[in-house]
Amino acid sequence: MEGQLGISREQADRAEGNADRLLKVDAANLDAETAQRQMELKTALQIADQEFTRDIKVIEGSLSQQKIDAQNAYNEALINSNDKRYAENALVNVNKTIGEISGAYDDLYSERINSVSMDPRFAGDEAAQSAEIARLESQRDALLATVLKDLQDQQARLDGMLTGGGTSGFTVKKKSP
Repeated sequence: MEGQLGISREQADRAEGNADRLLKVDAANLDAETAQRQMELKTALQIADQEFTRDIKVIEGSLSQQKIDAQNAYNEALINSNDKRYAENALVNVNKTIGEISGAYDDLYSERINSVSMDPRFAGDEAAQSAEIARLESQRDALLATVLKDLQDQQARLDGMLTGGGTSGFTVKKKSP
C-alpha cells in the first residue's frame, strides 16, 4: 500500500527510523560540542580570573597607603573628639579614599565587562555573555562591599561626630599625663 508520497508504509517507517537515528547522532554531536565549548570556556575564564586577580592585588597595593592615611586621620579624630576639625579632615580623607577605591574597581571591572561582548569565547552566545557580565558585576559588588566596609563604618561614625551623634557607642579618652 502506498501513501501520499508514493512510497510504501514500510519505506516510510524505515525513512522515519533513519531520520530519528540521524537526529539522535546530531543531538549527541551537539551535546559533545557544547560540553567541549563549556570546558574550554571554563578554562579560559579561570586563566582570565587569575590575571584579573593579579590586577585586583595591584589596585589594593596601590591604594593601601591611602587607606592607612584615612585610618590615621580617623584615629586622630577619635582622640581629639572635642575638636571637630579633626573629624572634618578625617571625613574628607575617608570620602576621598572611598571614591578612589570605588573608581579604581569600577574602571577595572568596566573594562572587563565591556570586553565580554567582543570576546570570541562568547561569540553568538548571548546567554553566556549575560551570565559572565552578571558574574563580574556580582563579584565587583561583593569585593567593594568587603573592601569599603571599614571605611564606610568610619564615614558613618565621623558623620555622627559632626552632627552631634557621638562616635556610635564608644569614646576614646586621652591618657592623663
